[in-house]
Amino acid sequence: MNTIGENMVLFRSKHGLKPKQVAMLLNVSEREYLAFESGKSDISAVQLLRLCEYYEVEISAFVTAHSATRKRVDSMEKSRVMSKPAAKAVLAKQPAKSRKKAKQGSFQRPDELAGATEEERFLNLMANIVTEIVLKEVEDERKLERFPDGFHYEEKKACVICSRVVSGEESWFDKHGLKCIPCQRALESGIIPFEAAQSKDSFYSAIELELDFGLKEKMLKLWKKDGTIRSRIIPNLDGKSAYFELFLLSDNEKFLPPHELLRIGGPVKEVNANGIEEVVFYPWYCFVDPIAHLKDYGISRYMRFEPLNGEEPEPSSGAQEDHNESL
Repeated sequence: MNTIGENMVLFRSKHGLKPKQVAMLLNVSEREYLAFESGKSDISAVQLLRLCEYYEVEISAFVTAHSATRKRVDSMEKSRVMSKPAAKAVLAKQPAKSRKKAKQGSFQRPDELAGATEEERFLNLMANIVTEIVLKEVEDERKLERFPDGFHYEEKKACVICSRVVSGEESWFDKHGLKCIPCQRALESGIIPFEAAQSKDSFYSAIELELDFGLKEKMLKLWKKDGTIRSRIIPNLDGKSAYFELFLLSDNEKFLPPHELLRIGGPVKEVNANGIEEVVFYPWYCFVDPIAHLKDYGISRYMRFEPLNGEEPEPSSGAQEDHNESL
C-alpha cells in the first residue's frame, strides 16, 4: 500500500464510509476503488481532486506521510462533523455550489517551495502527478511501437474492462489498453466488442446497475430471463463459468441511459438538528425528478423512489409493480 492509498483508507474510515460508497462518488466499481487503496492501481489526478473536494482537504493531505495526515485528520475532527452518505433519496435536493478553481500559476521545483503559498504547493503537486502519468504513457507507447501486437504488462494495473488488477502473464497491453487475459480473449473471440475496451461509458456492470438504479441481483436475473435487459458474459479461462458480466448500451438502446446523464449530484453541505454543518453525499436521483430525467429510457418505467422521512413514495407513471425495485 502506497502513501496515497493509506491516506485514502484513513479519510474514508474517519468519515465512516464503505468502499462501495466512495466508489460511487468516483463512478468506478468497488473492486477498482479497492485497487486504488491497496496501491495495486493508480488513481487518476481527476479522481484524486474529486476526493479532495469531497473530504474538503488539499491534495497535499493525500501525498504526505500517513502519520502526518492522521494528525491533520484528527485536527479536522475537532472542528467539524462529517456524516455518512444517505442510504435513500429525497427528491429535488439542490446541489452544493461548486468550489472555486485554483488560478493558473507557474510550477516550482521542490527546493523552491519553502516560502510558497498553499496554492503554489497545490499546483506543484498536481504537476508532479500529471508528469508521472504522462511519462508512463509515453513509455508504454514507445514499447508498443516495438511490439505492435501487444505485450504482457510488467507493472500491476487495472483491466480497462473488468477493473481486475493484473500484471505479467495475466495481462495484455495493446492499442486498446491493458486487459486481463479473460477479457482479452473475449475481445478476440467477439464475445464483447472493442468499444467495451475503449470506454467504460459504453456499458454498465452489475454493481453499477445496483448503485445507480437499486437493481438487485434477484430482479436483474428476472429482467435477463424475460428479455427486459441483455448482457454479455465473459467466461473464465476454463470456459465453464462466468468471469465478468457487462450490459452494453448498444445492446440495451433506449433502455439504459448514457452515464453522462447520471453525473450529477455529490456532496451537499447541510446543517443537522444540532446546528452543526455536515457534508452528506447524495446520488444523482436526489437532484432531479428521476422519472422525468430518464423519461426517454425504458428503465424509468420500472423505477420508484422512497423519501428519507419514511413517507410512502408517489407511484411513478407507468410503473410495473412486479418489476419495481426500491432505491
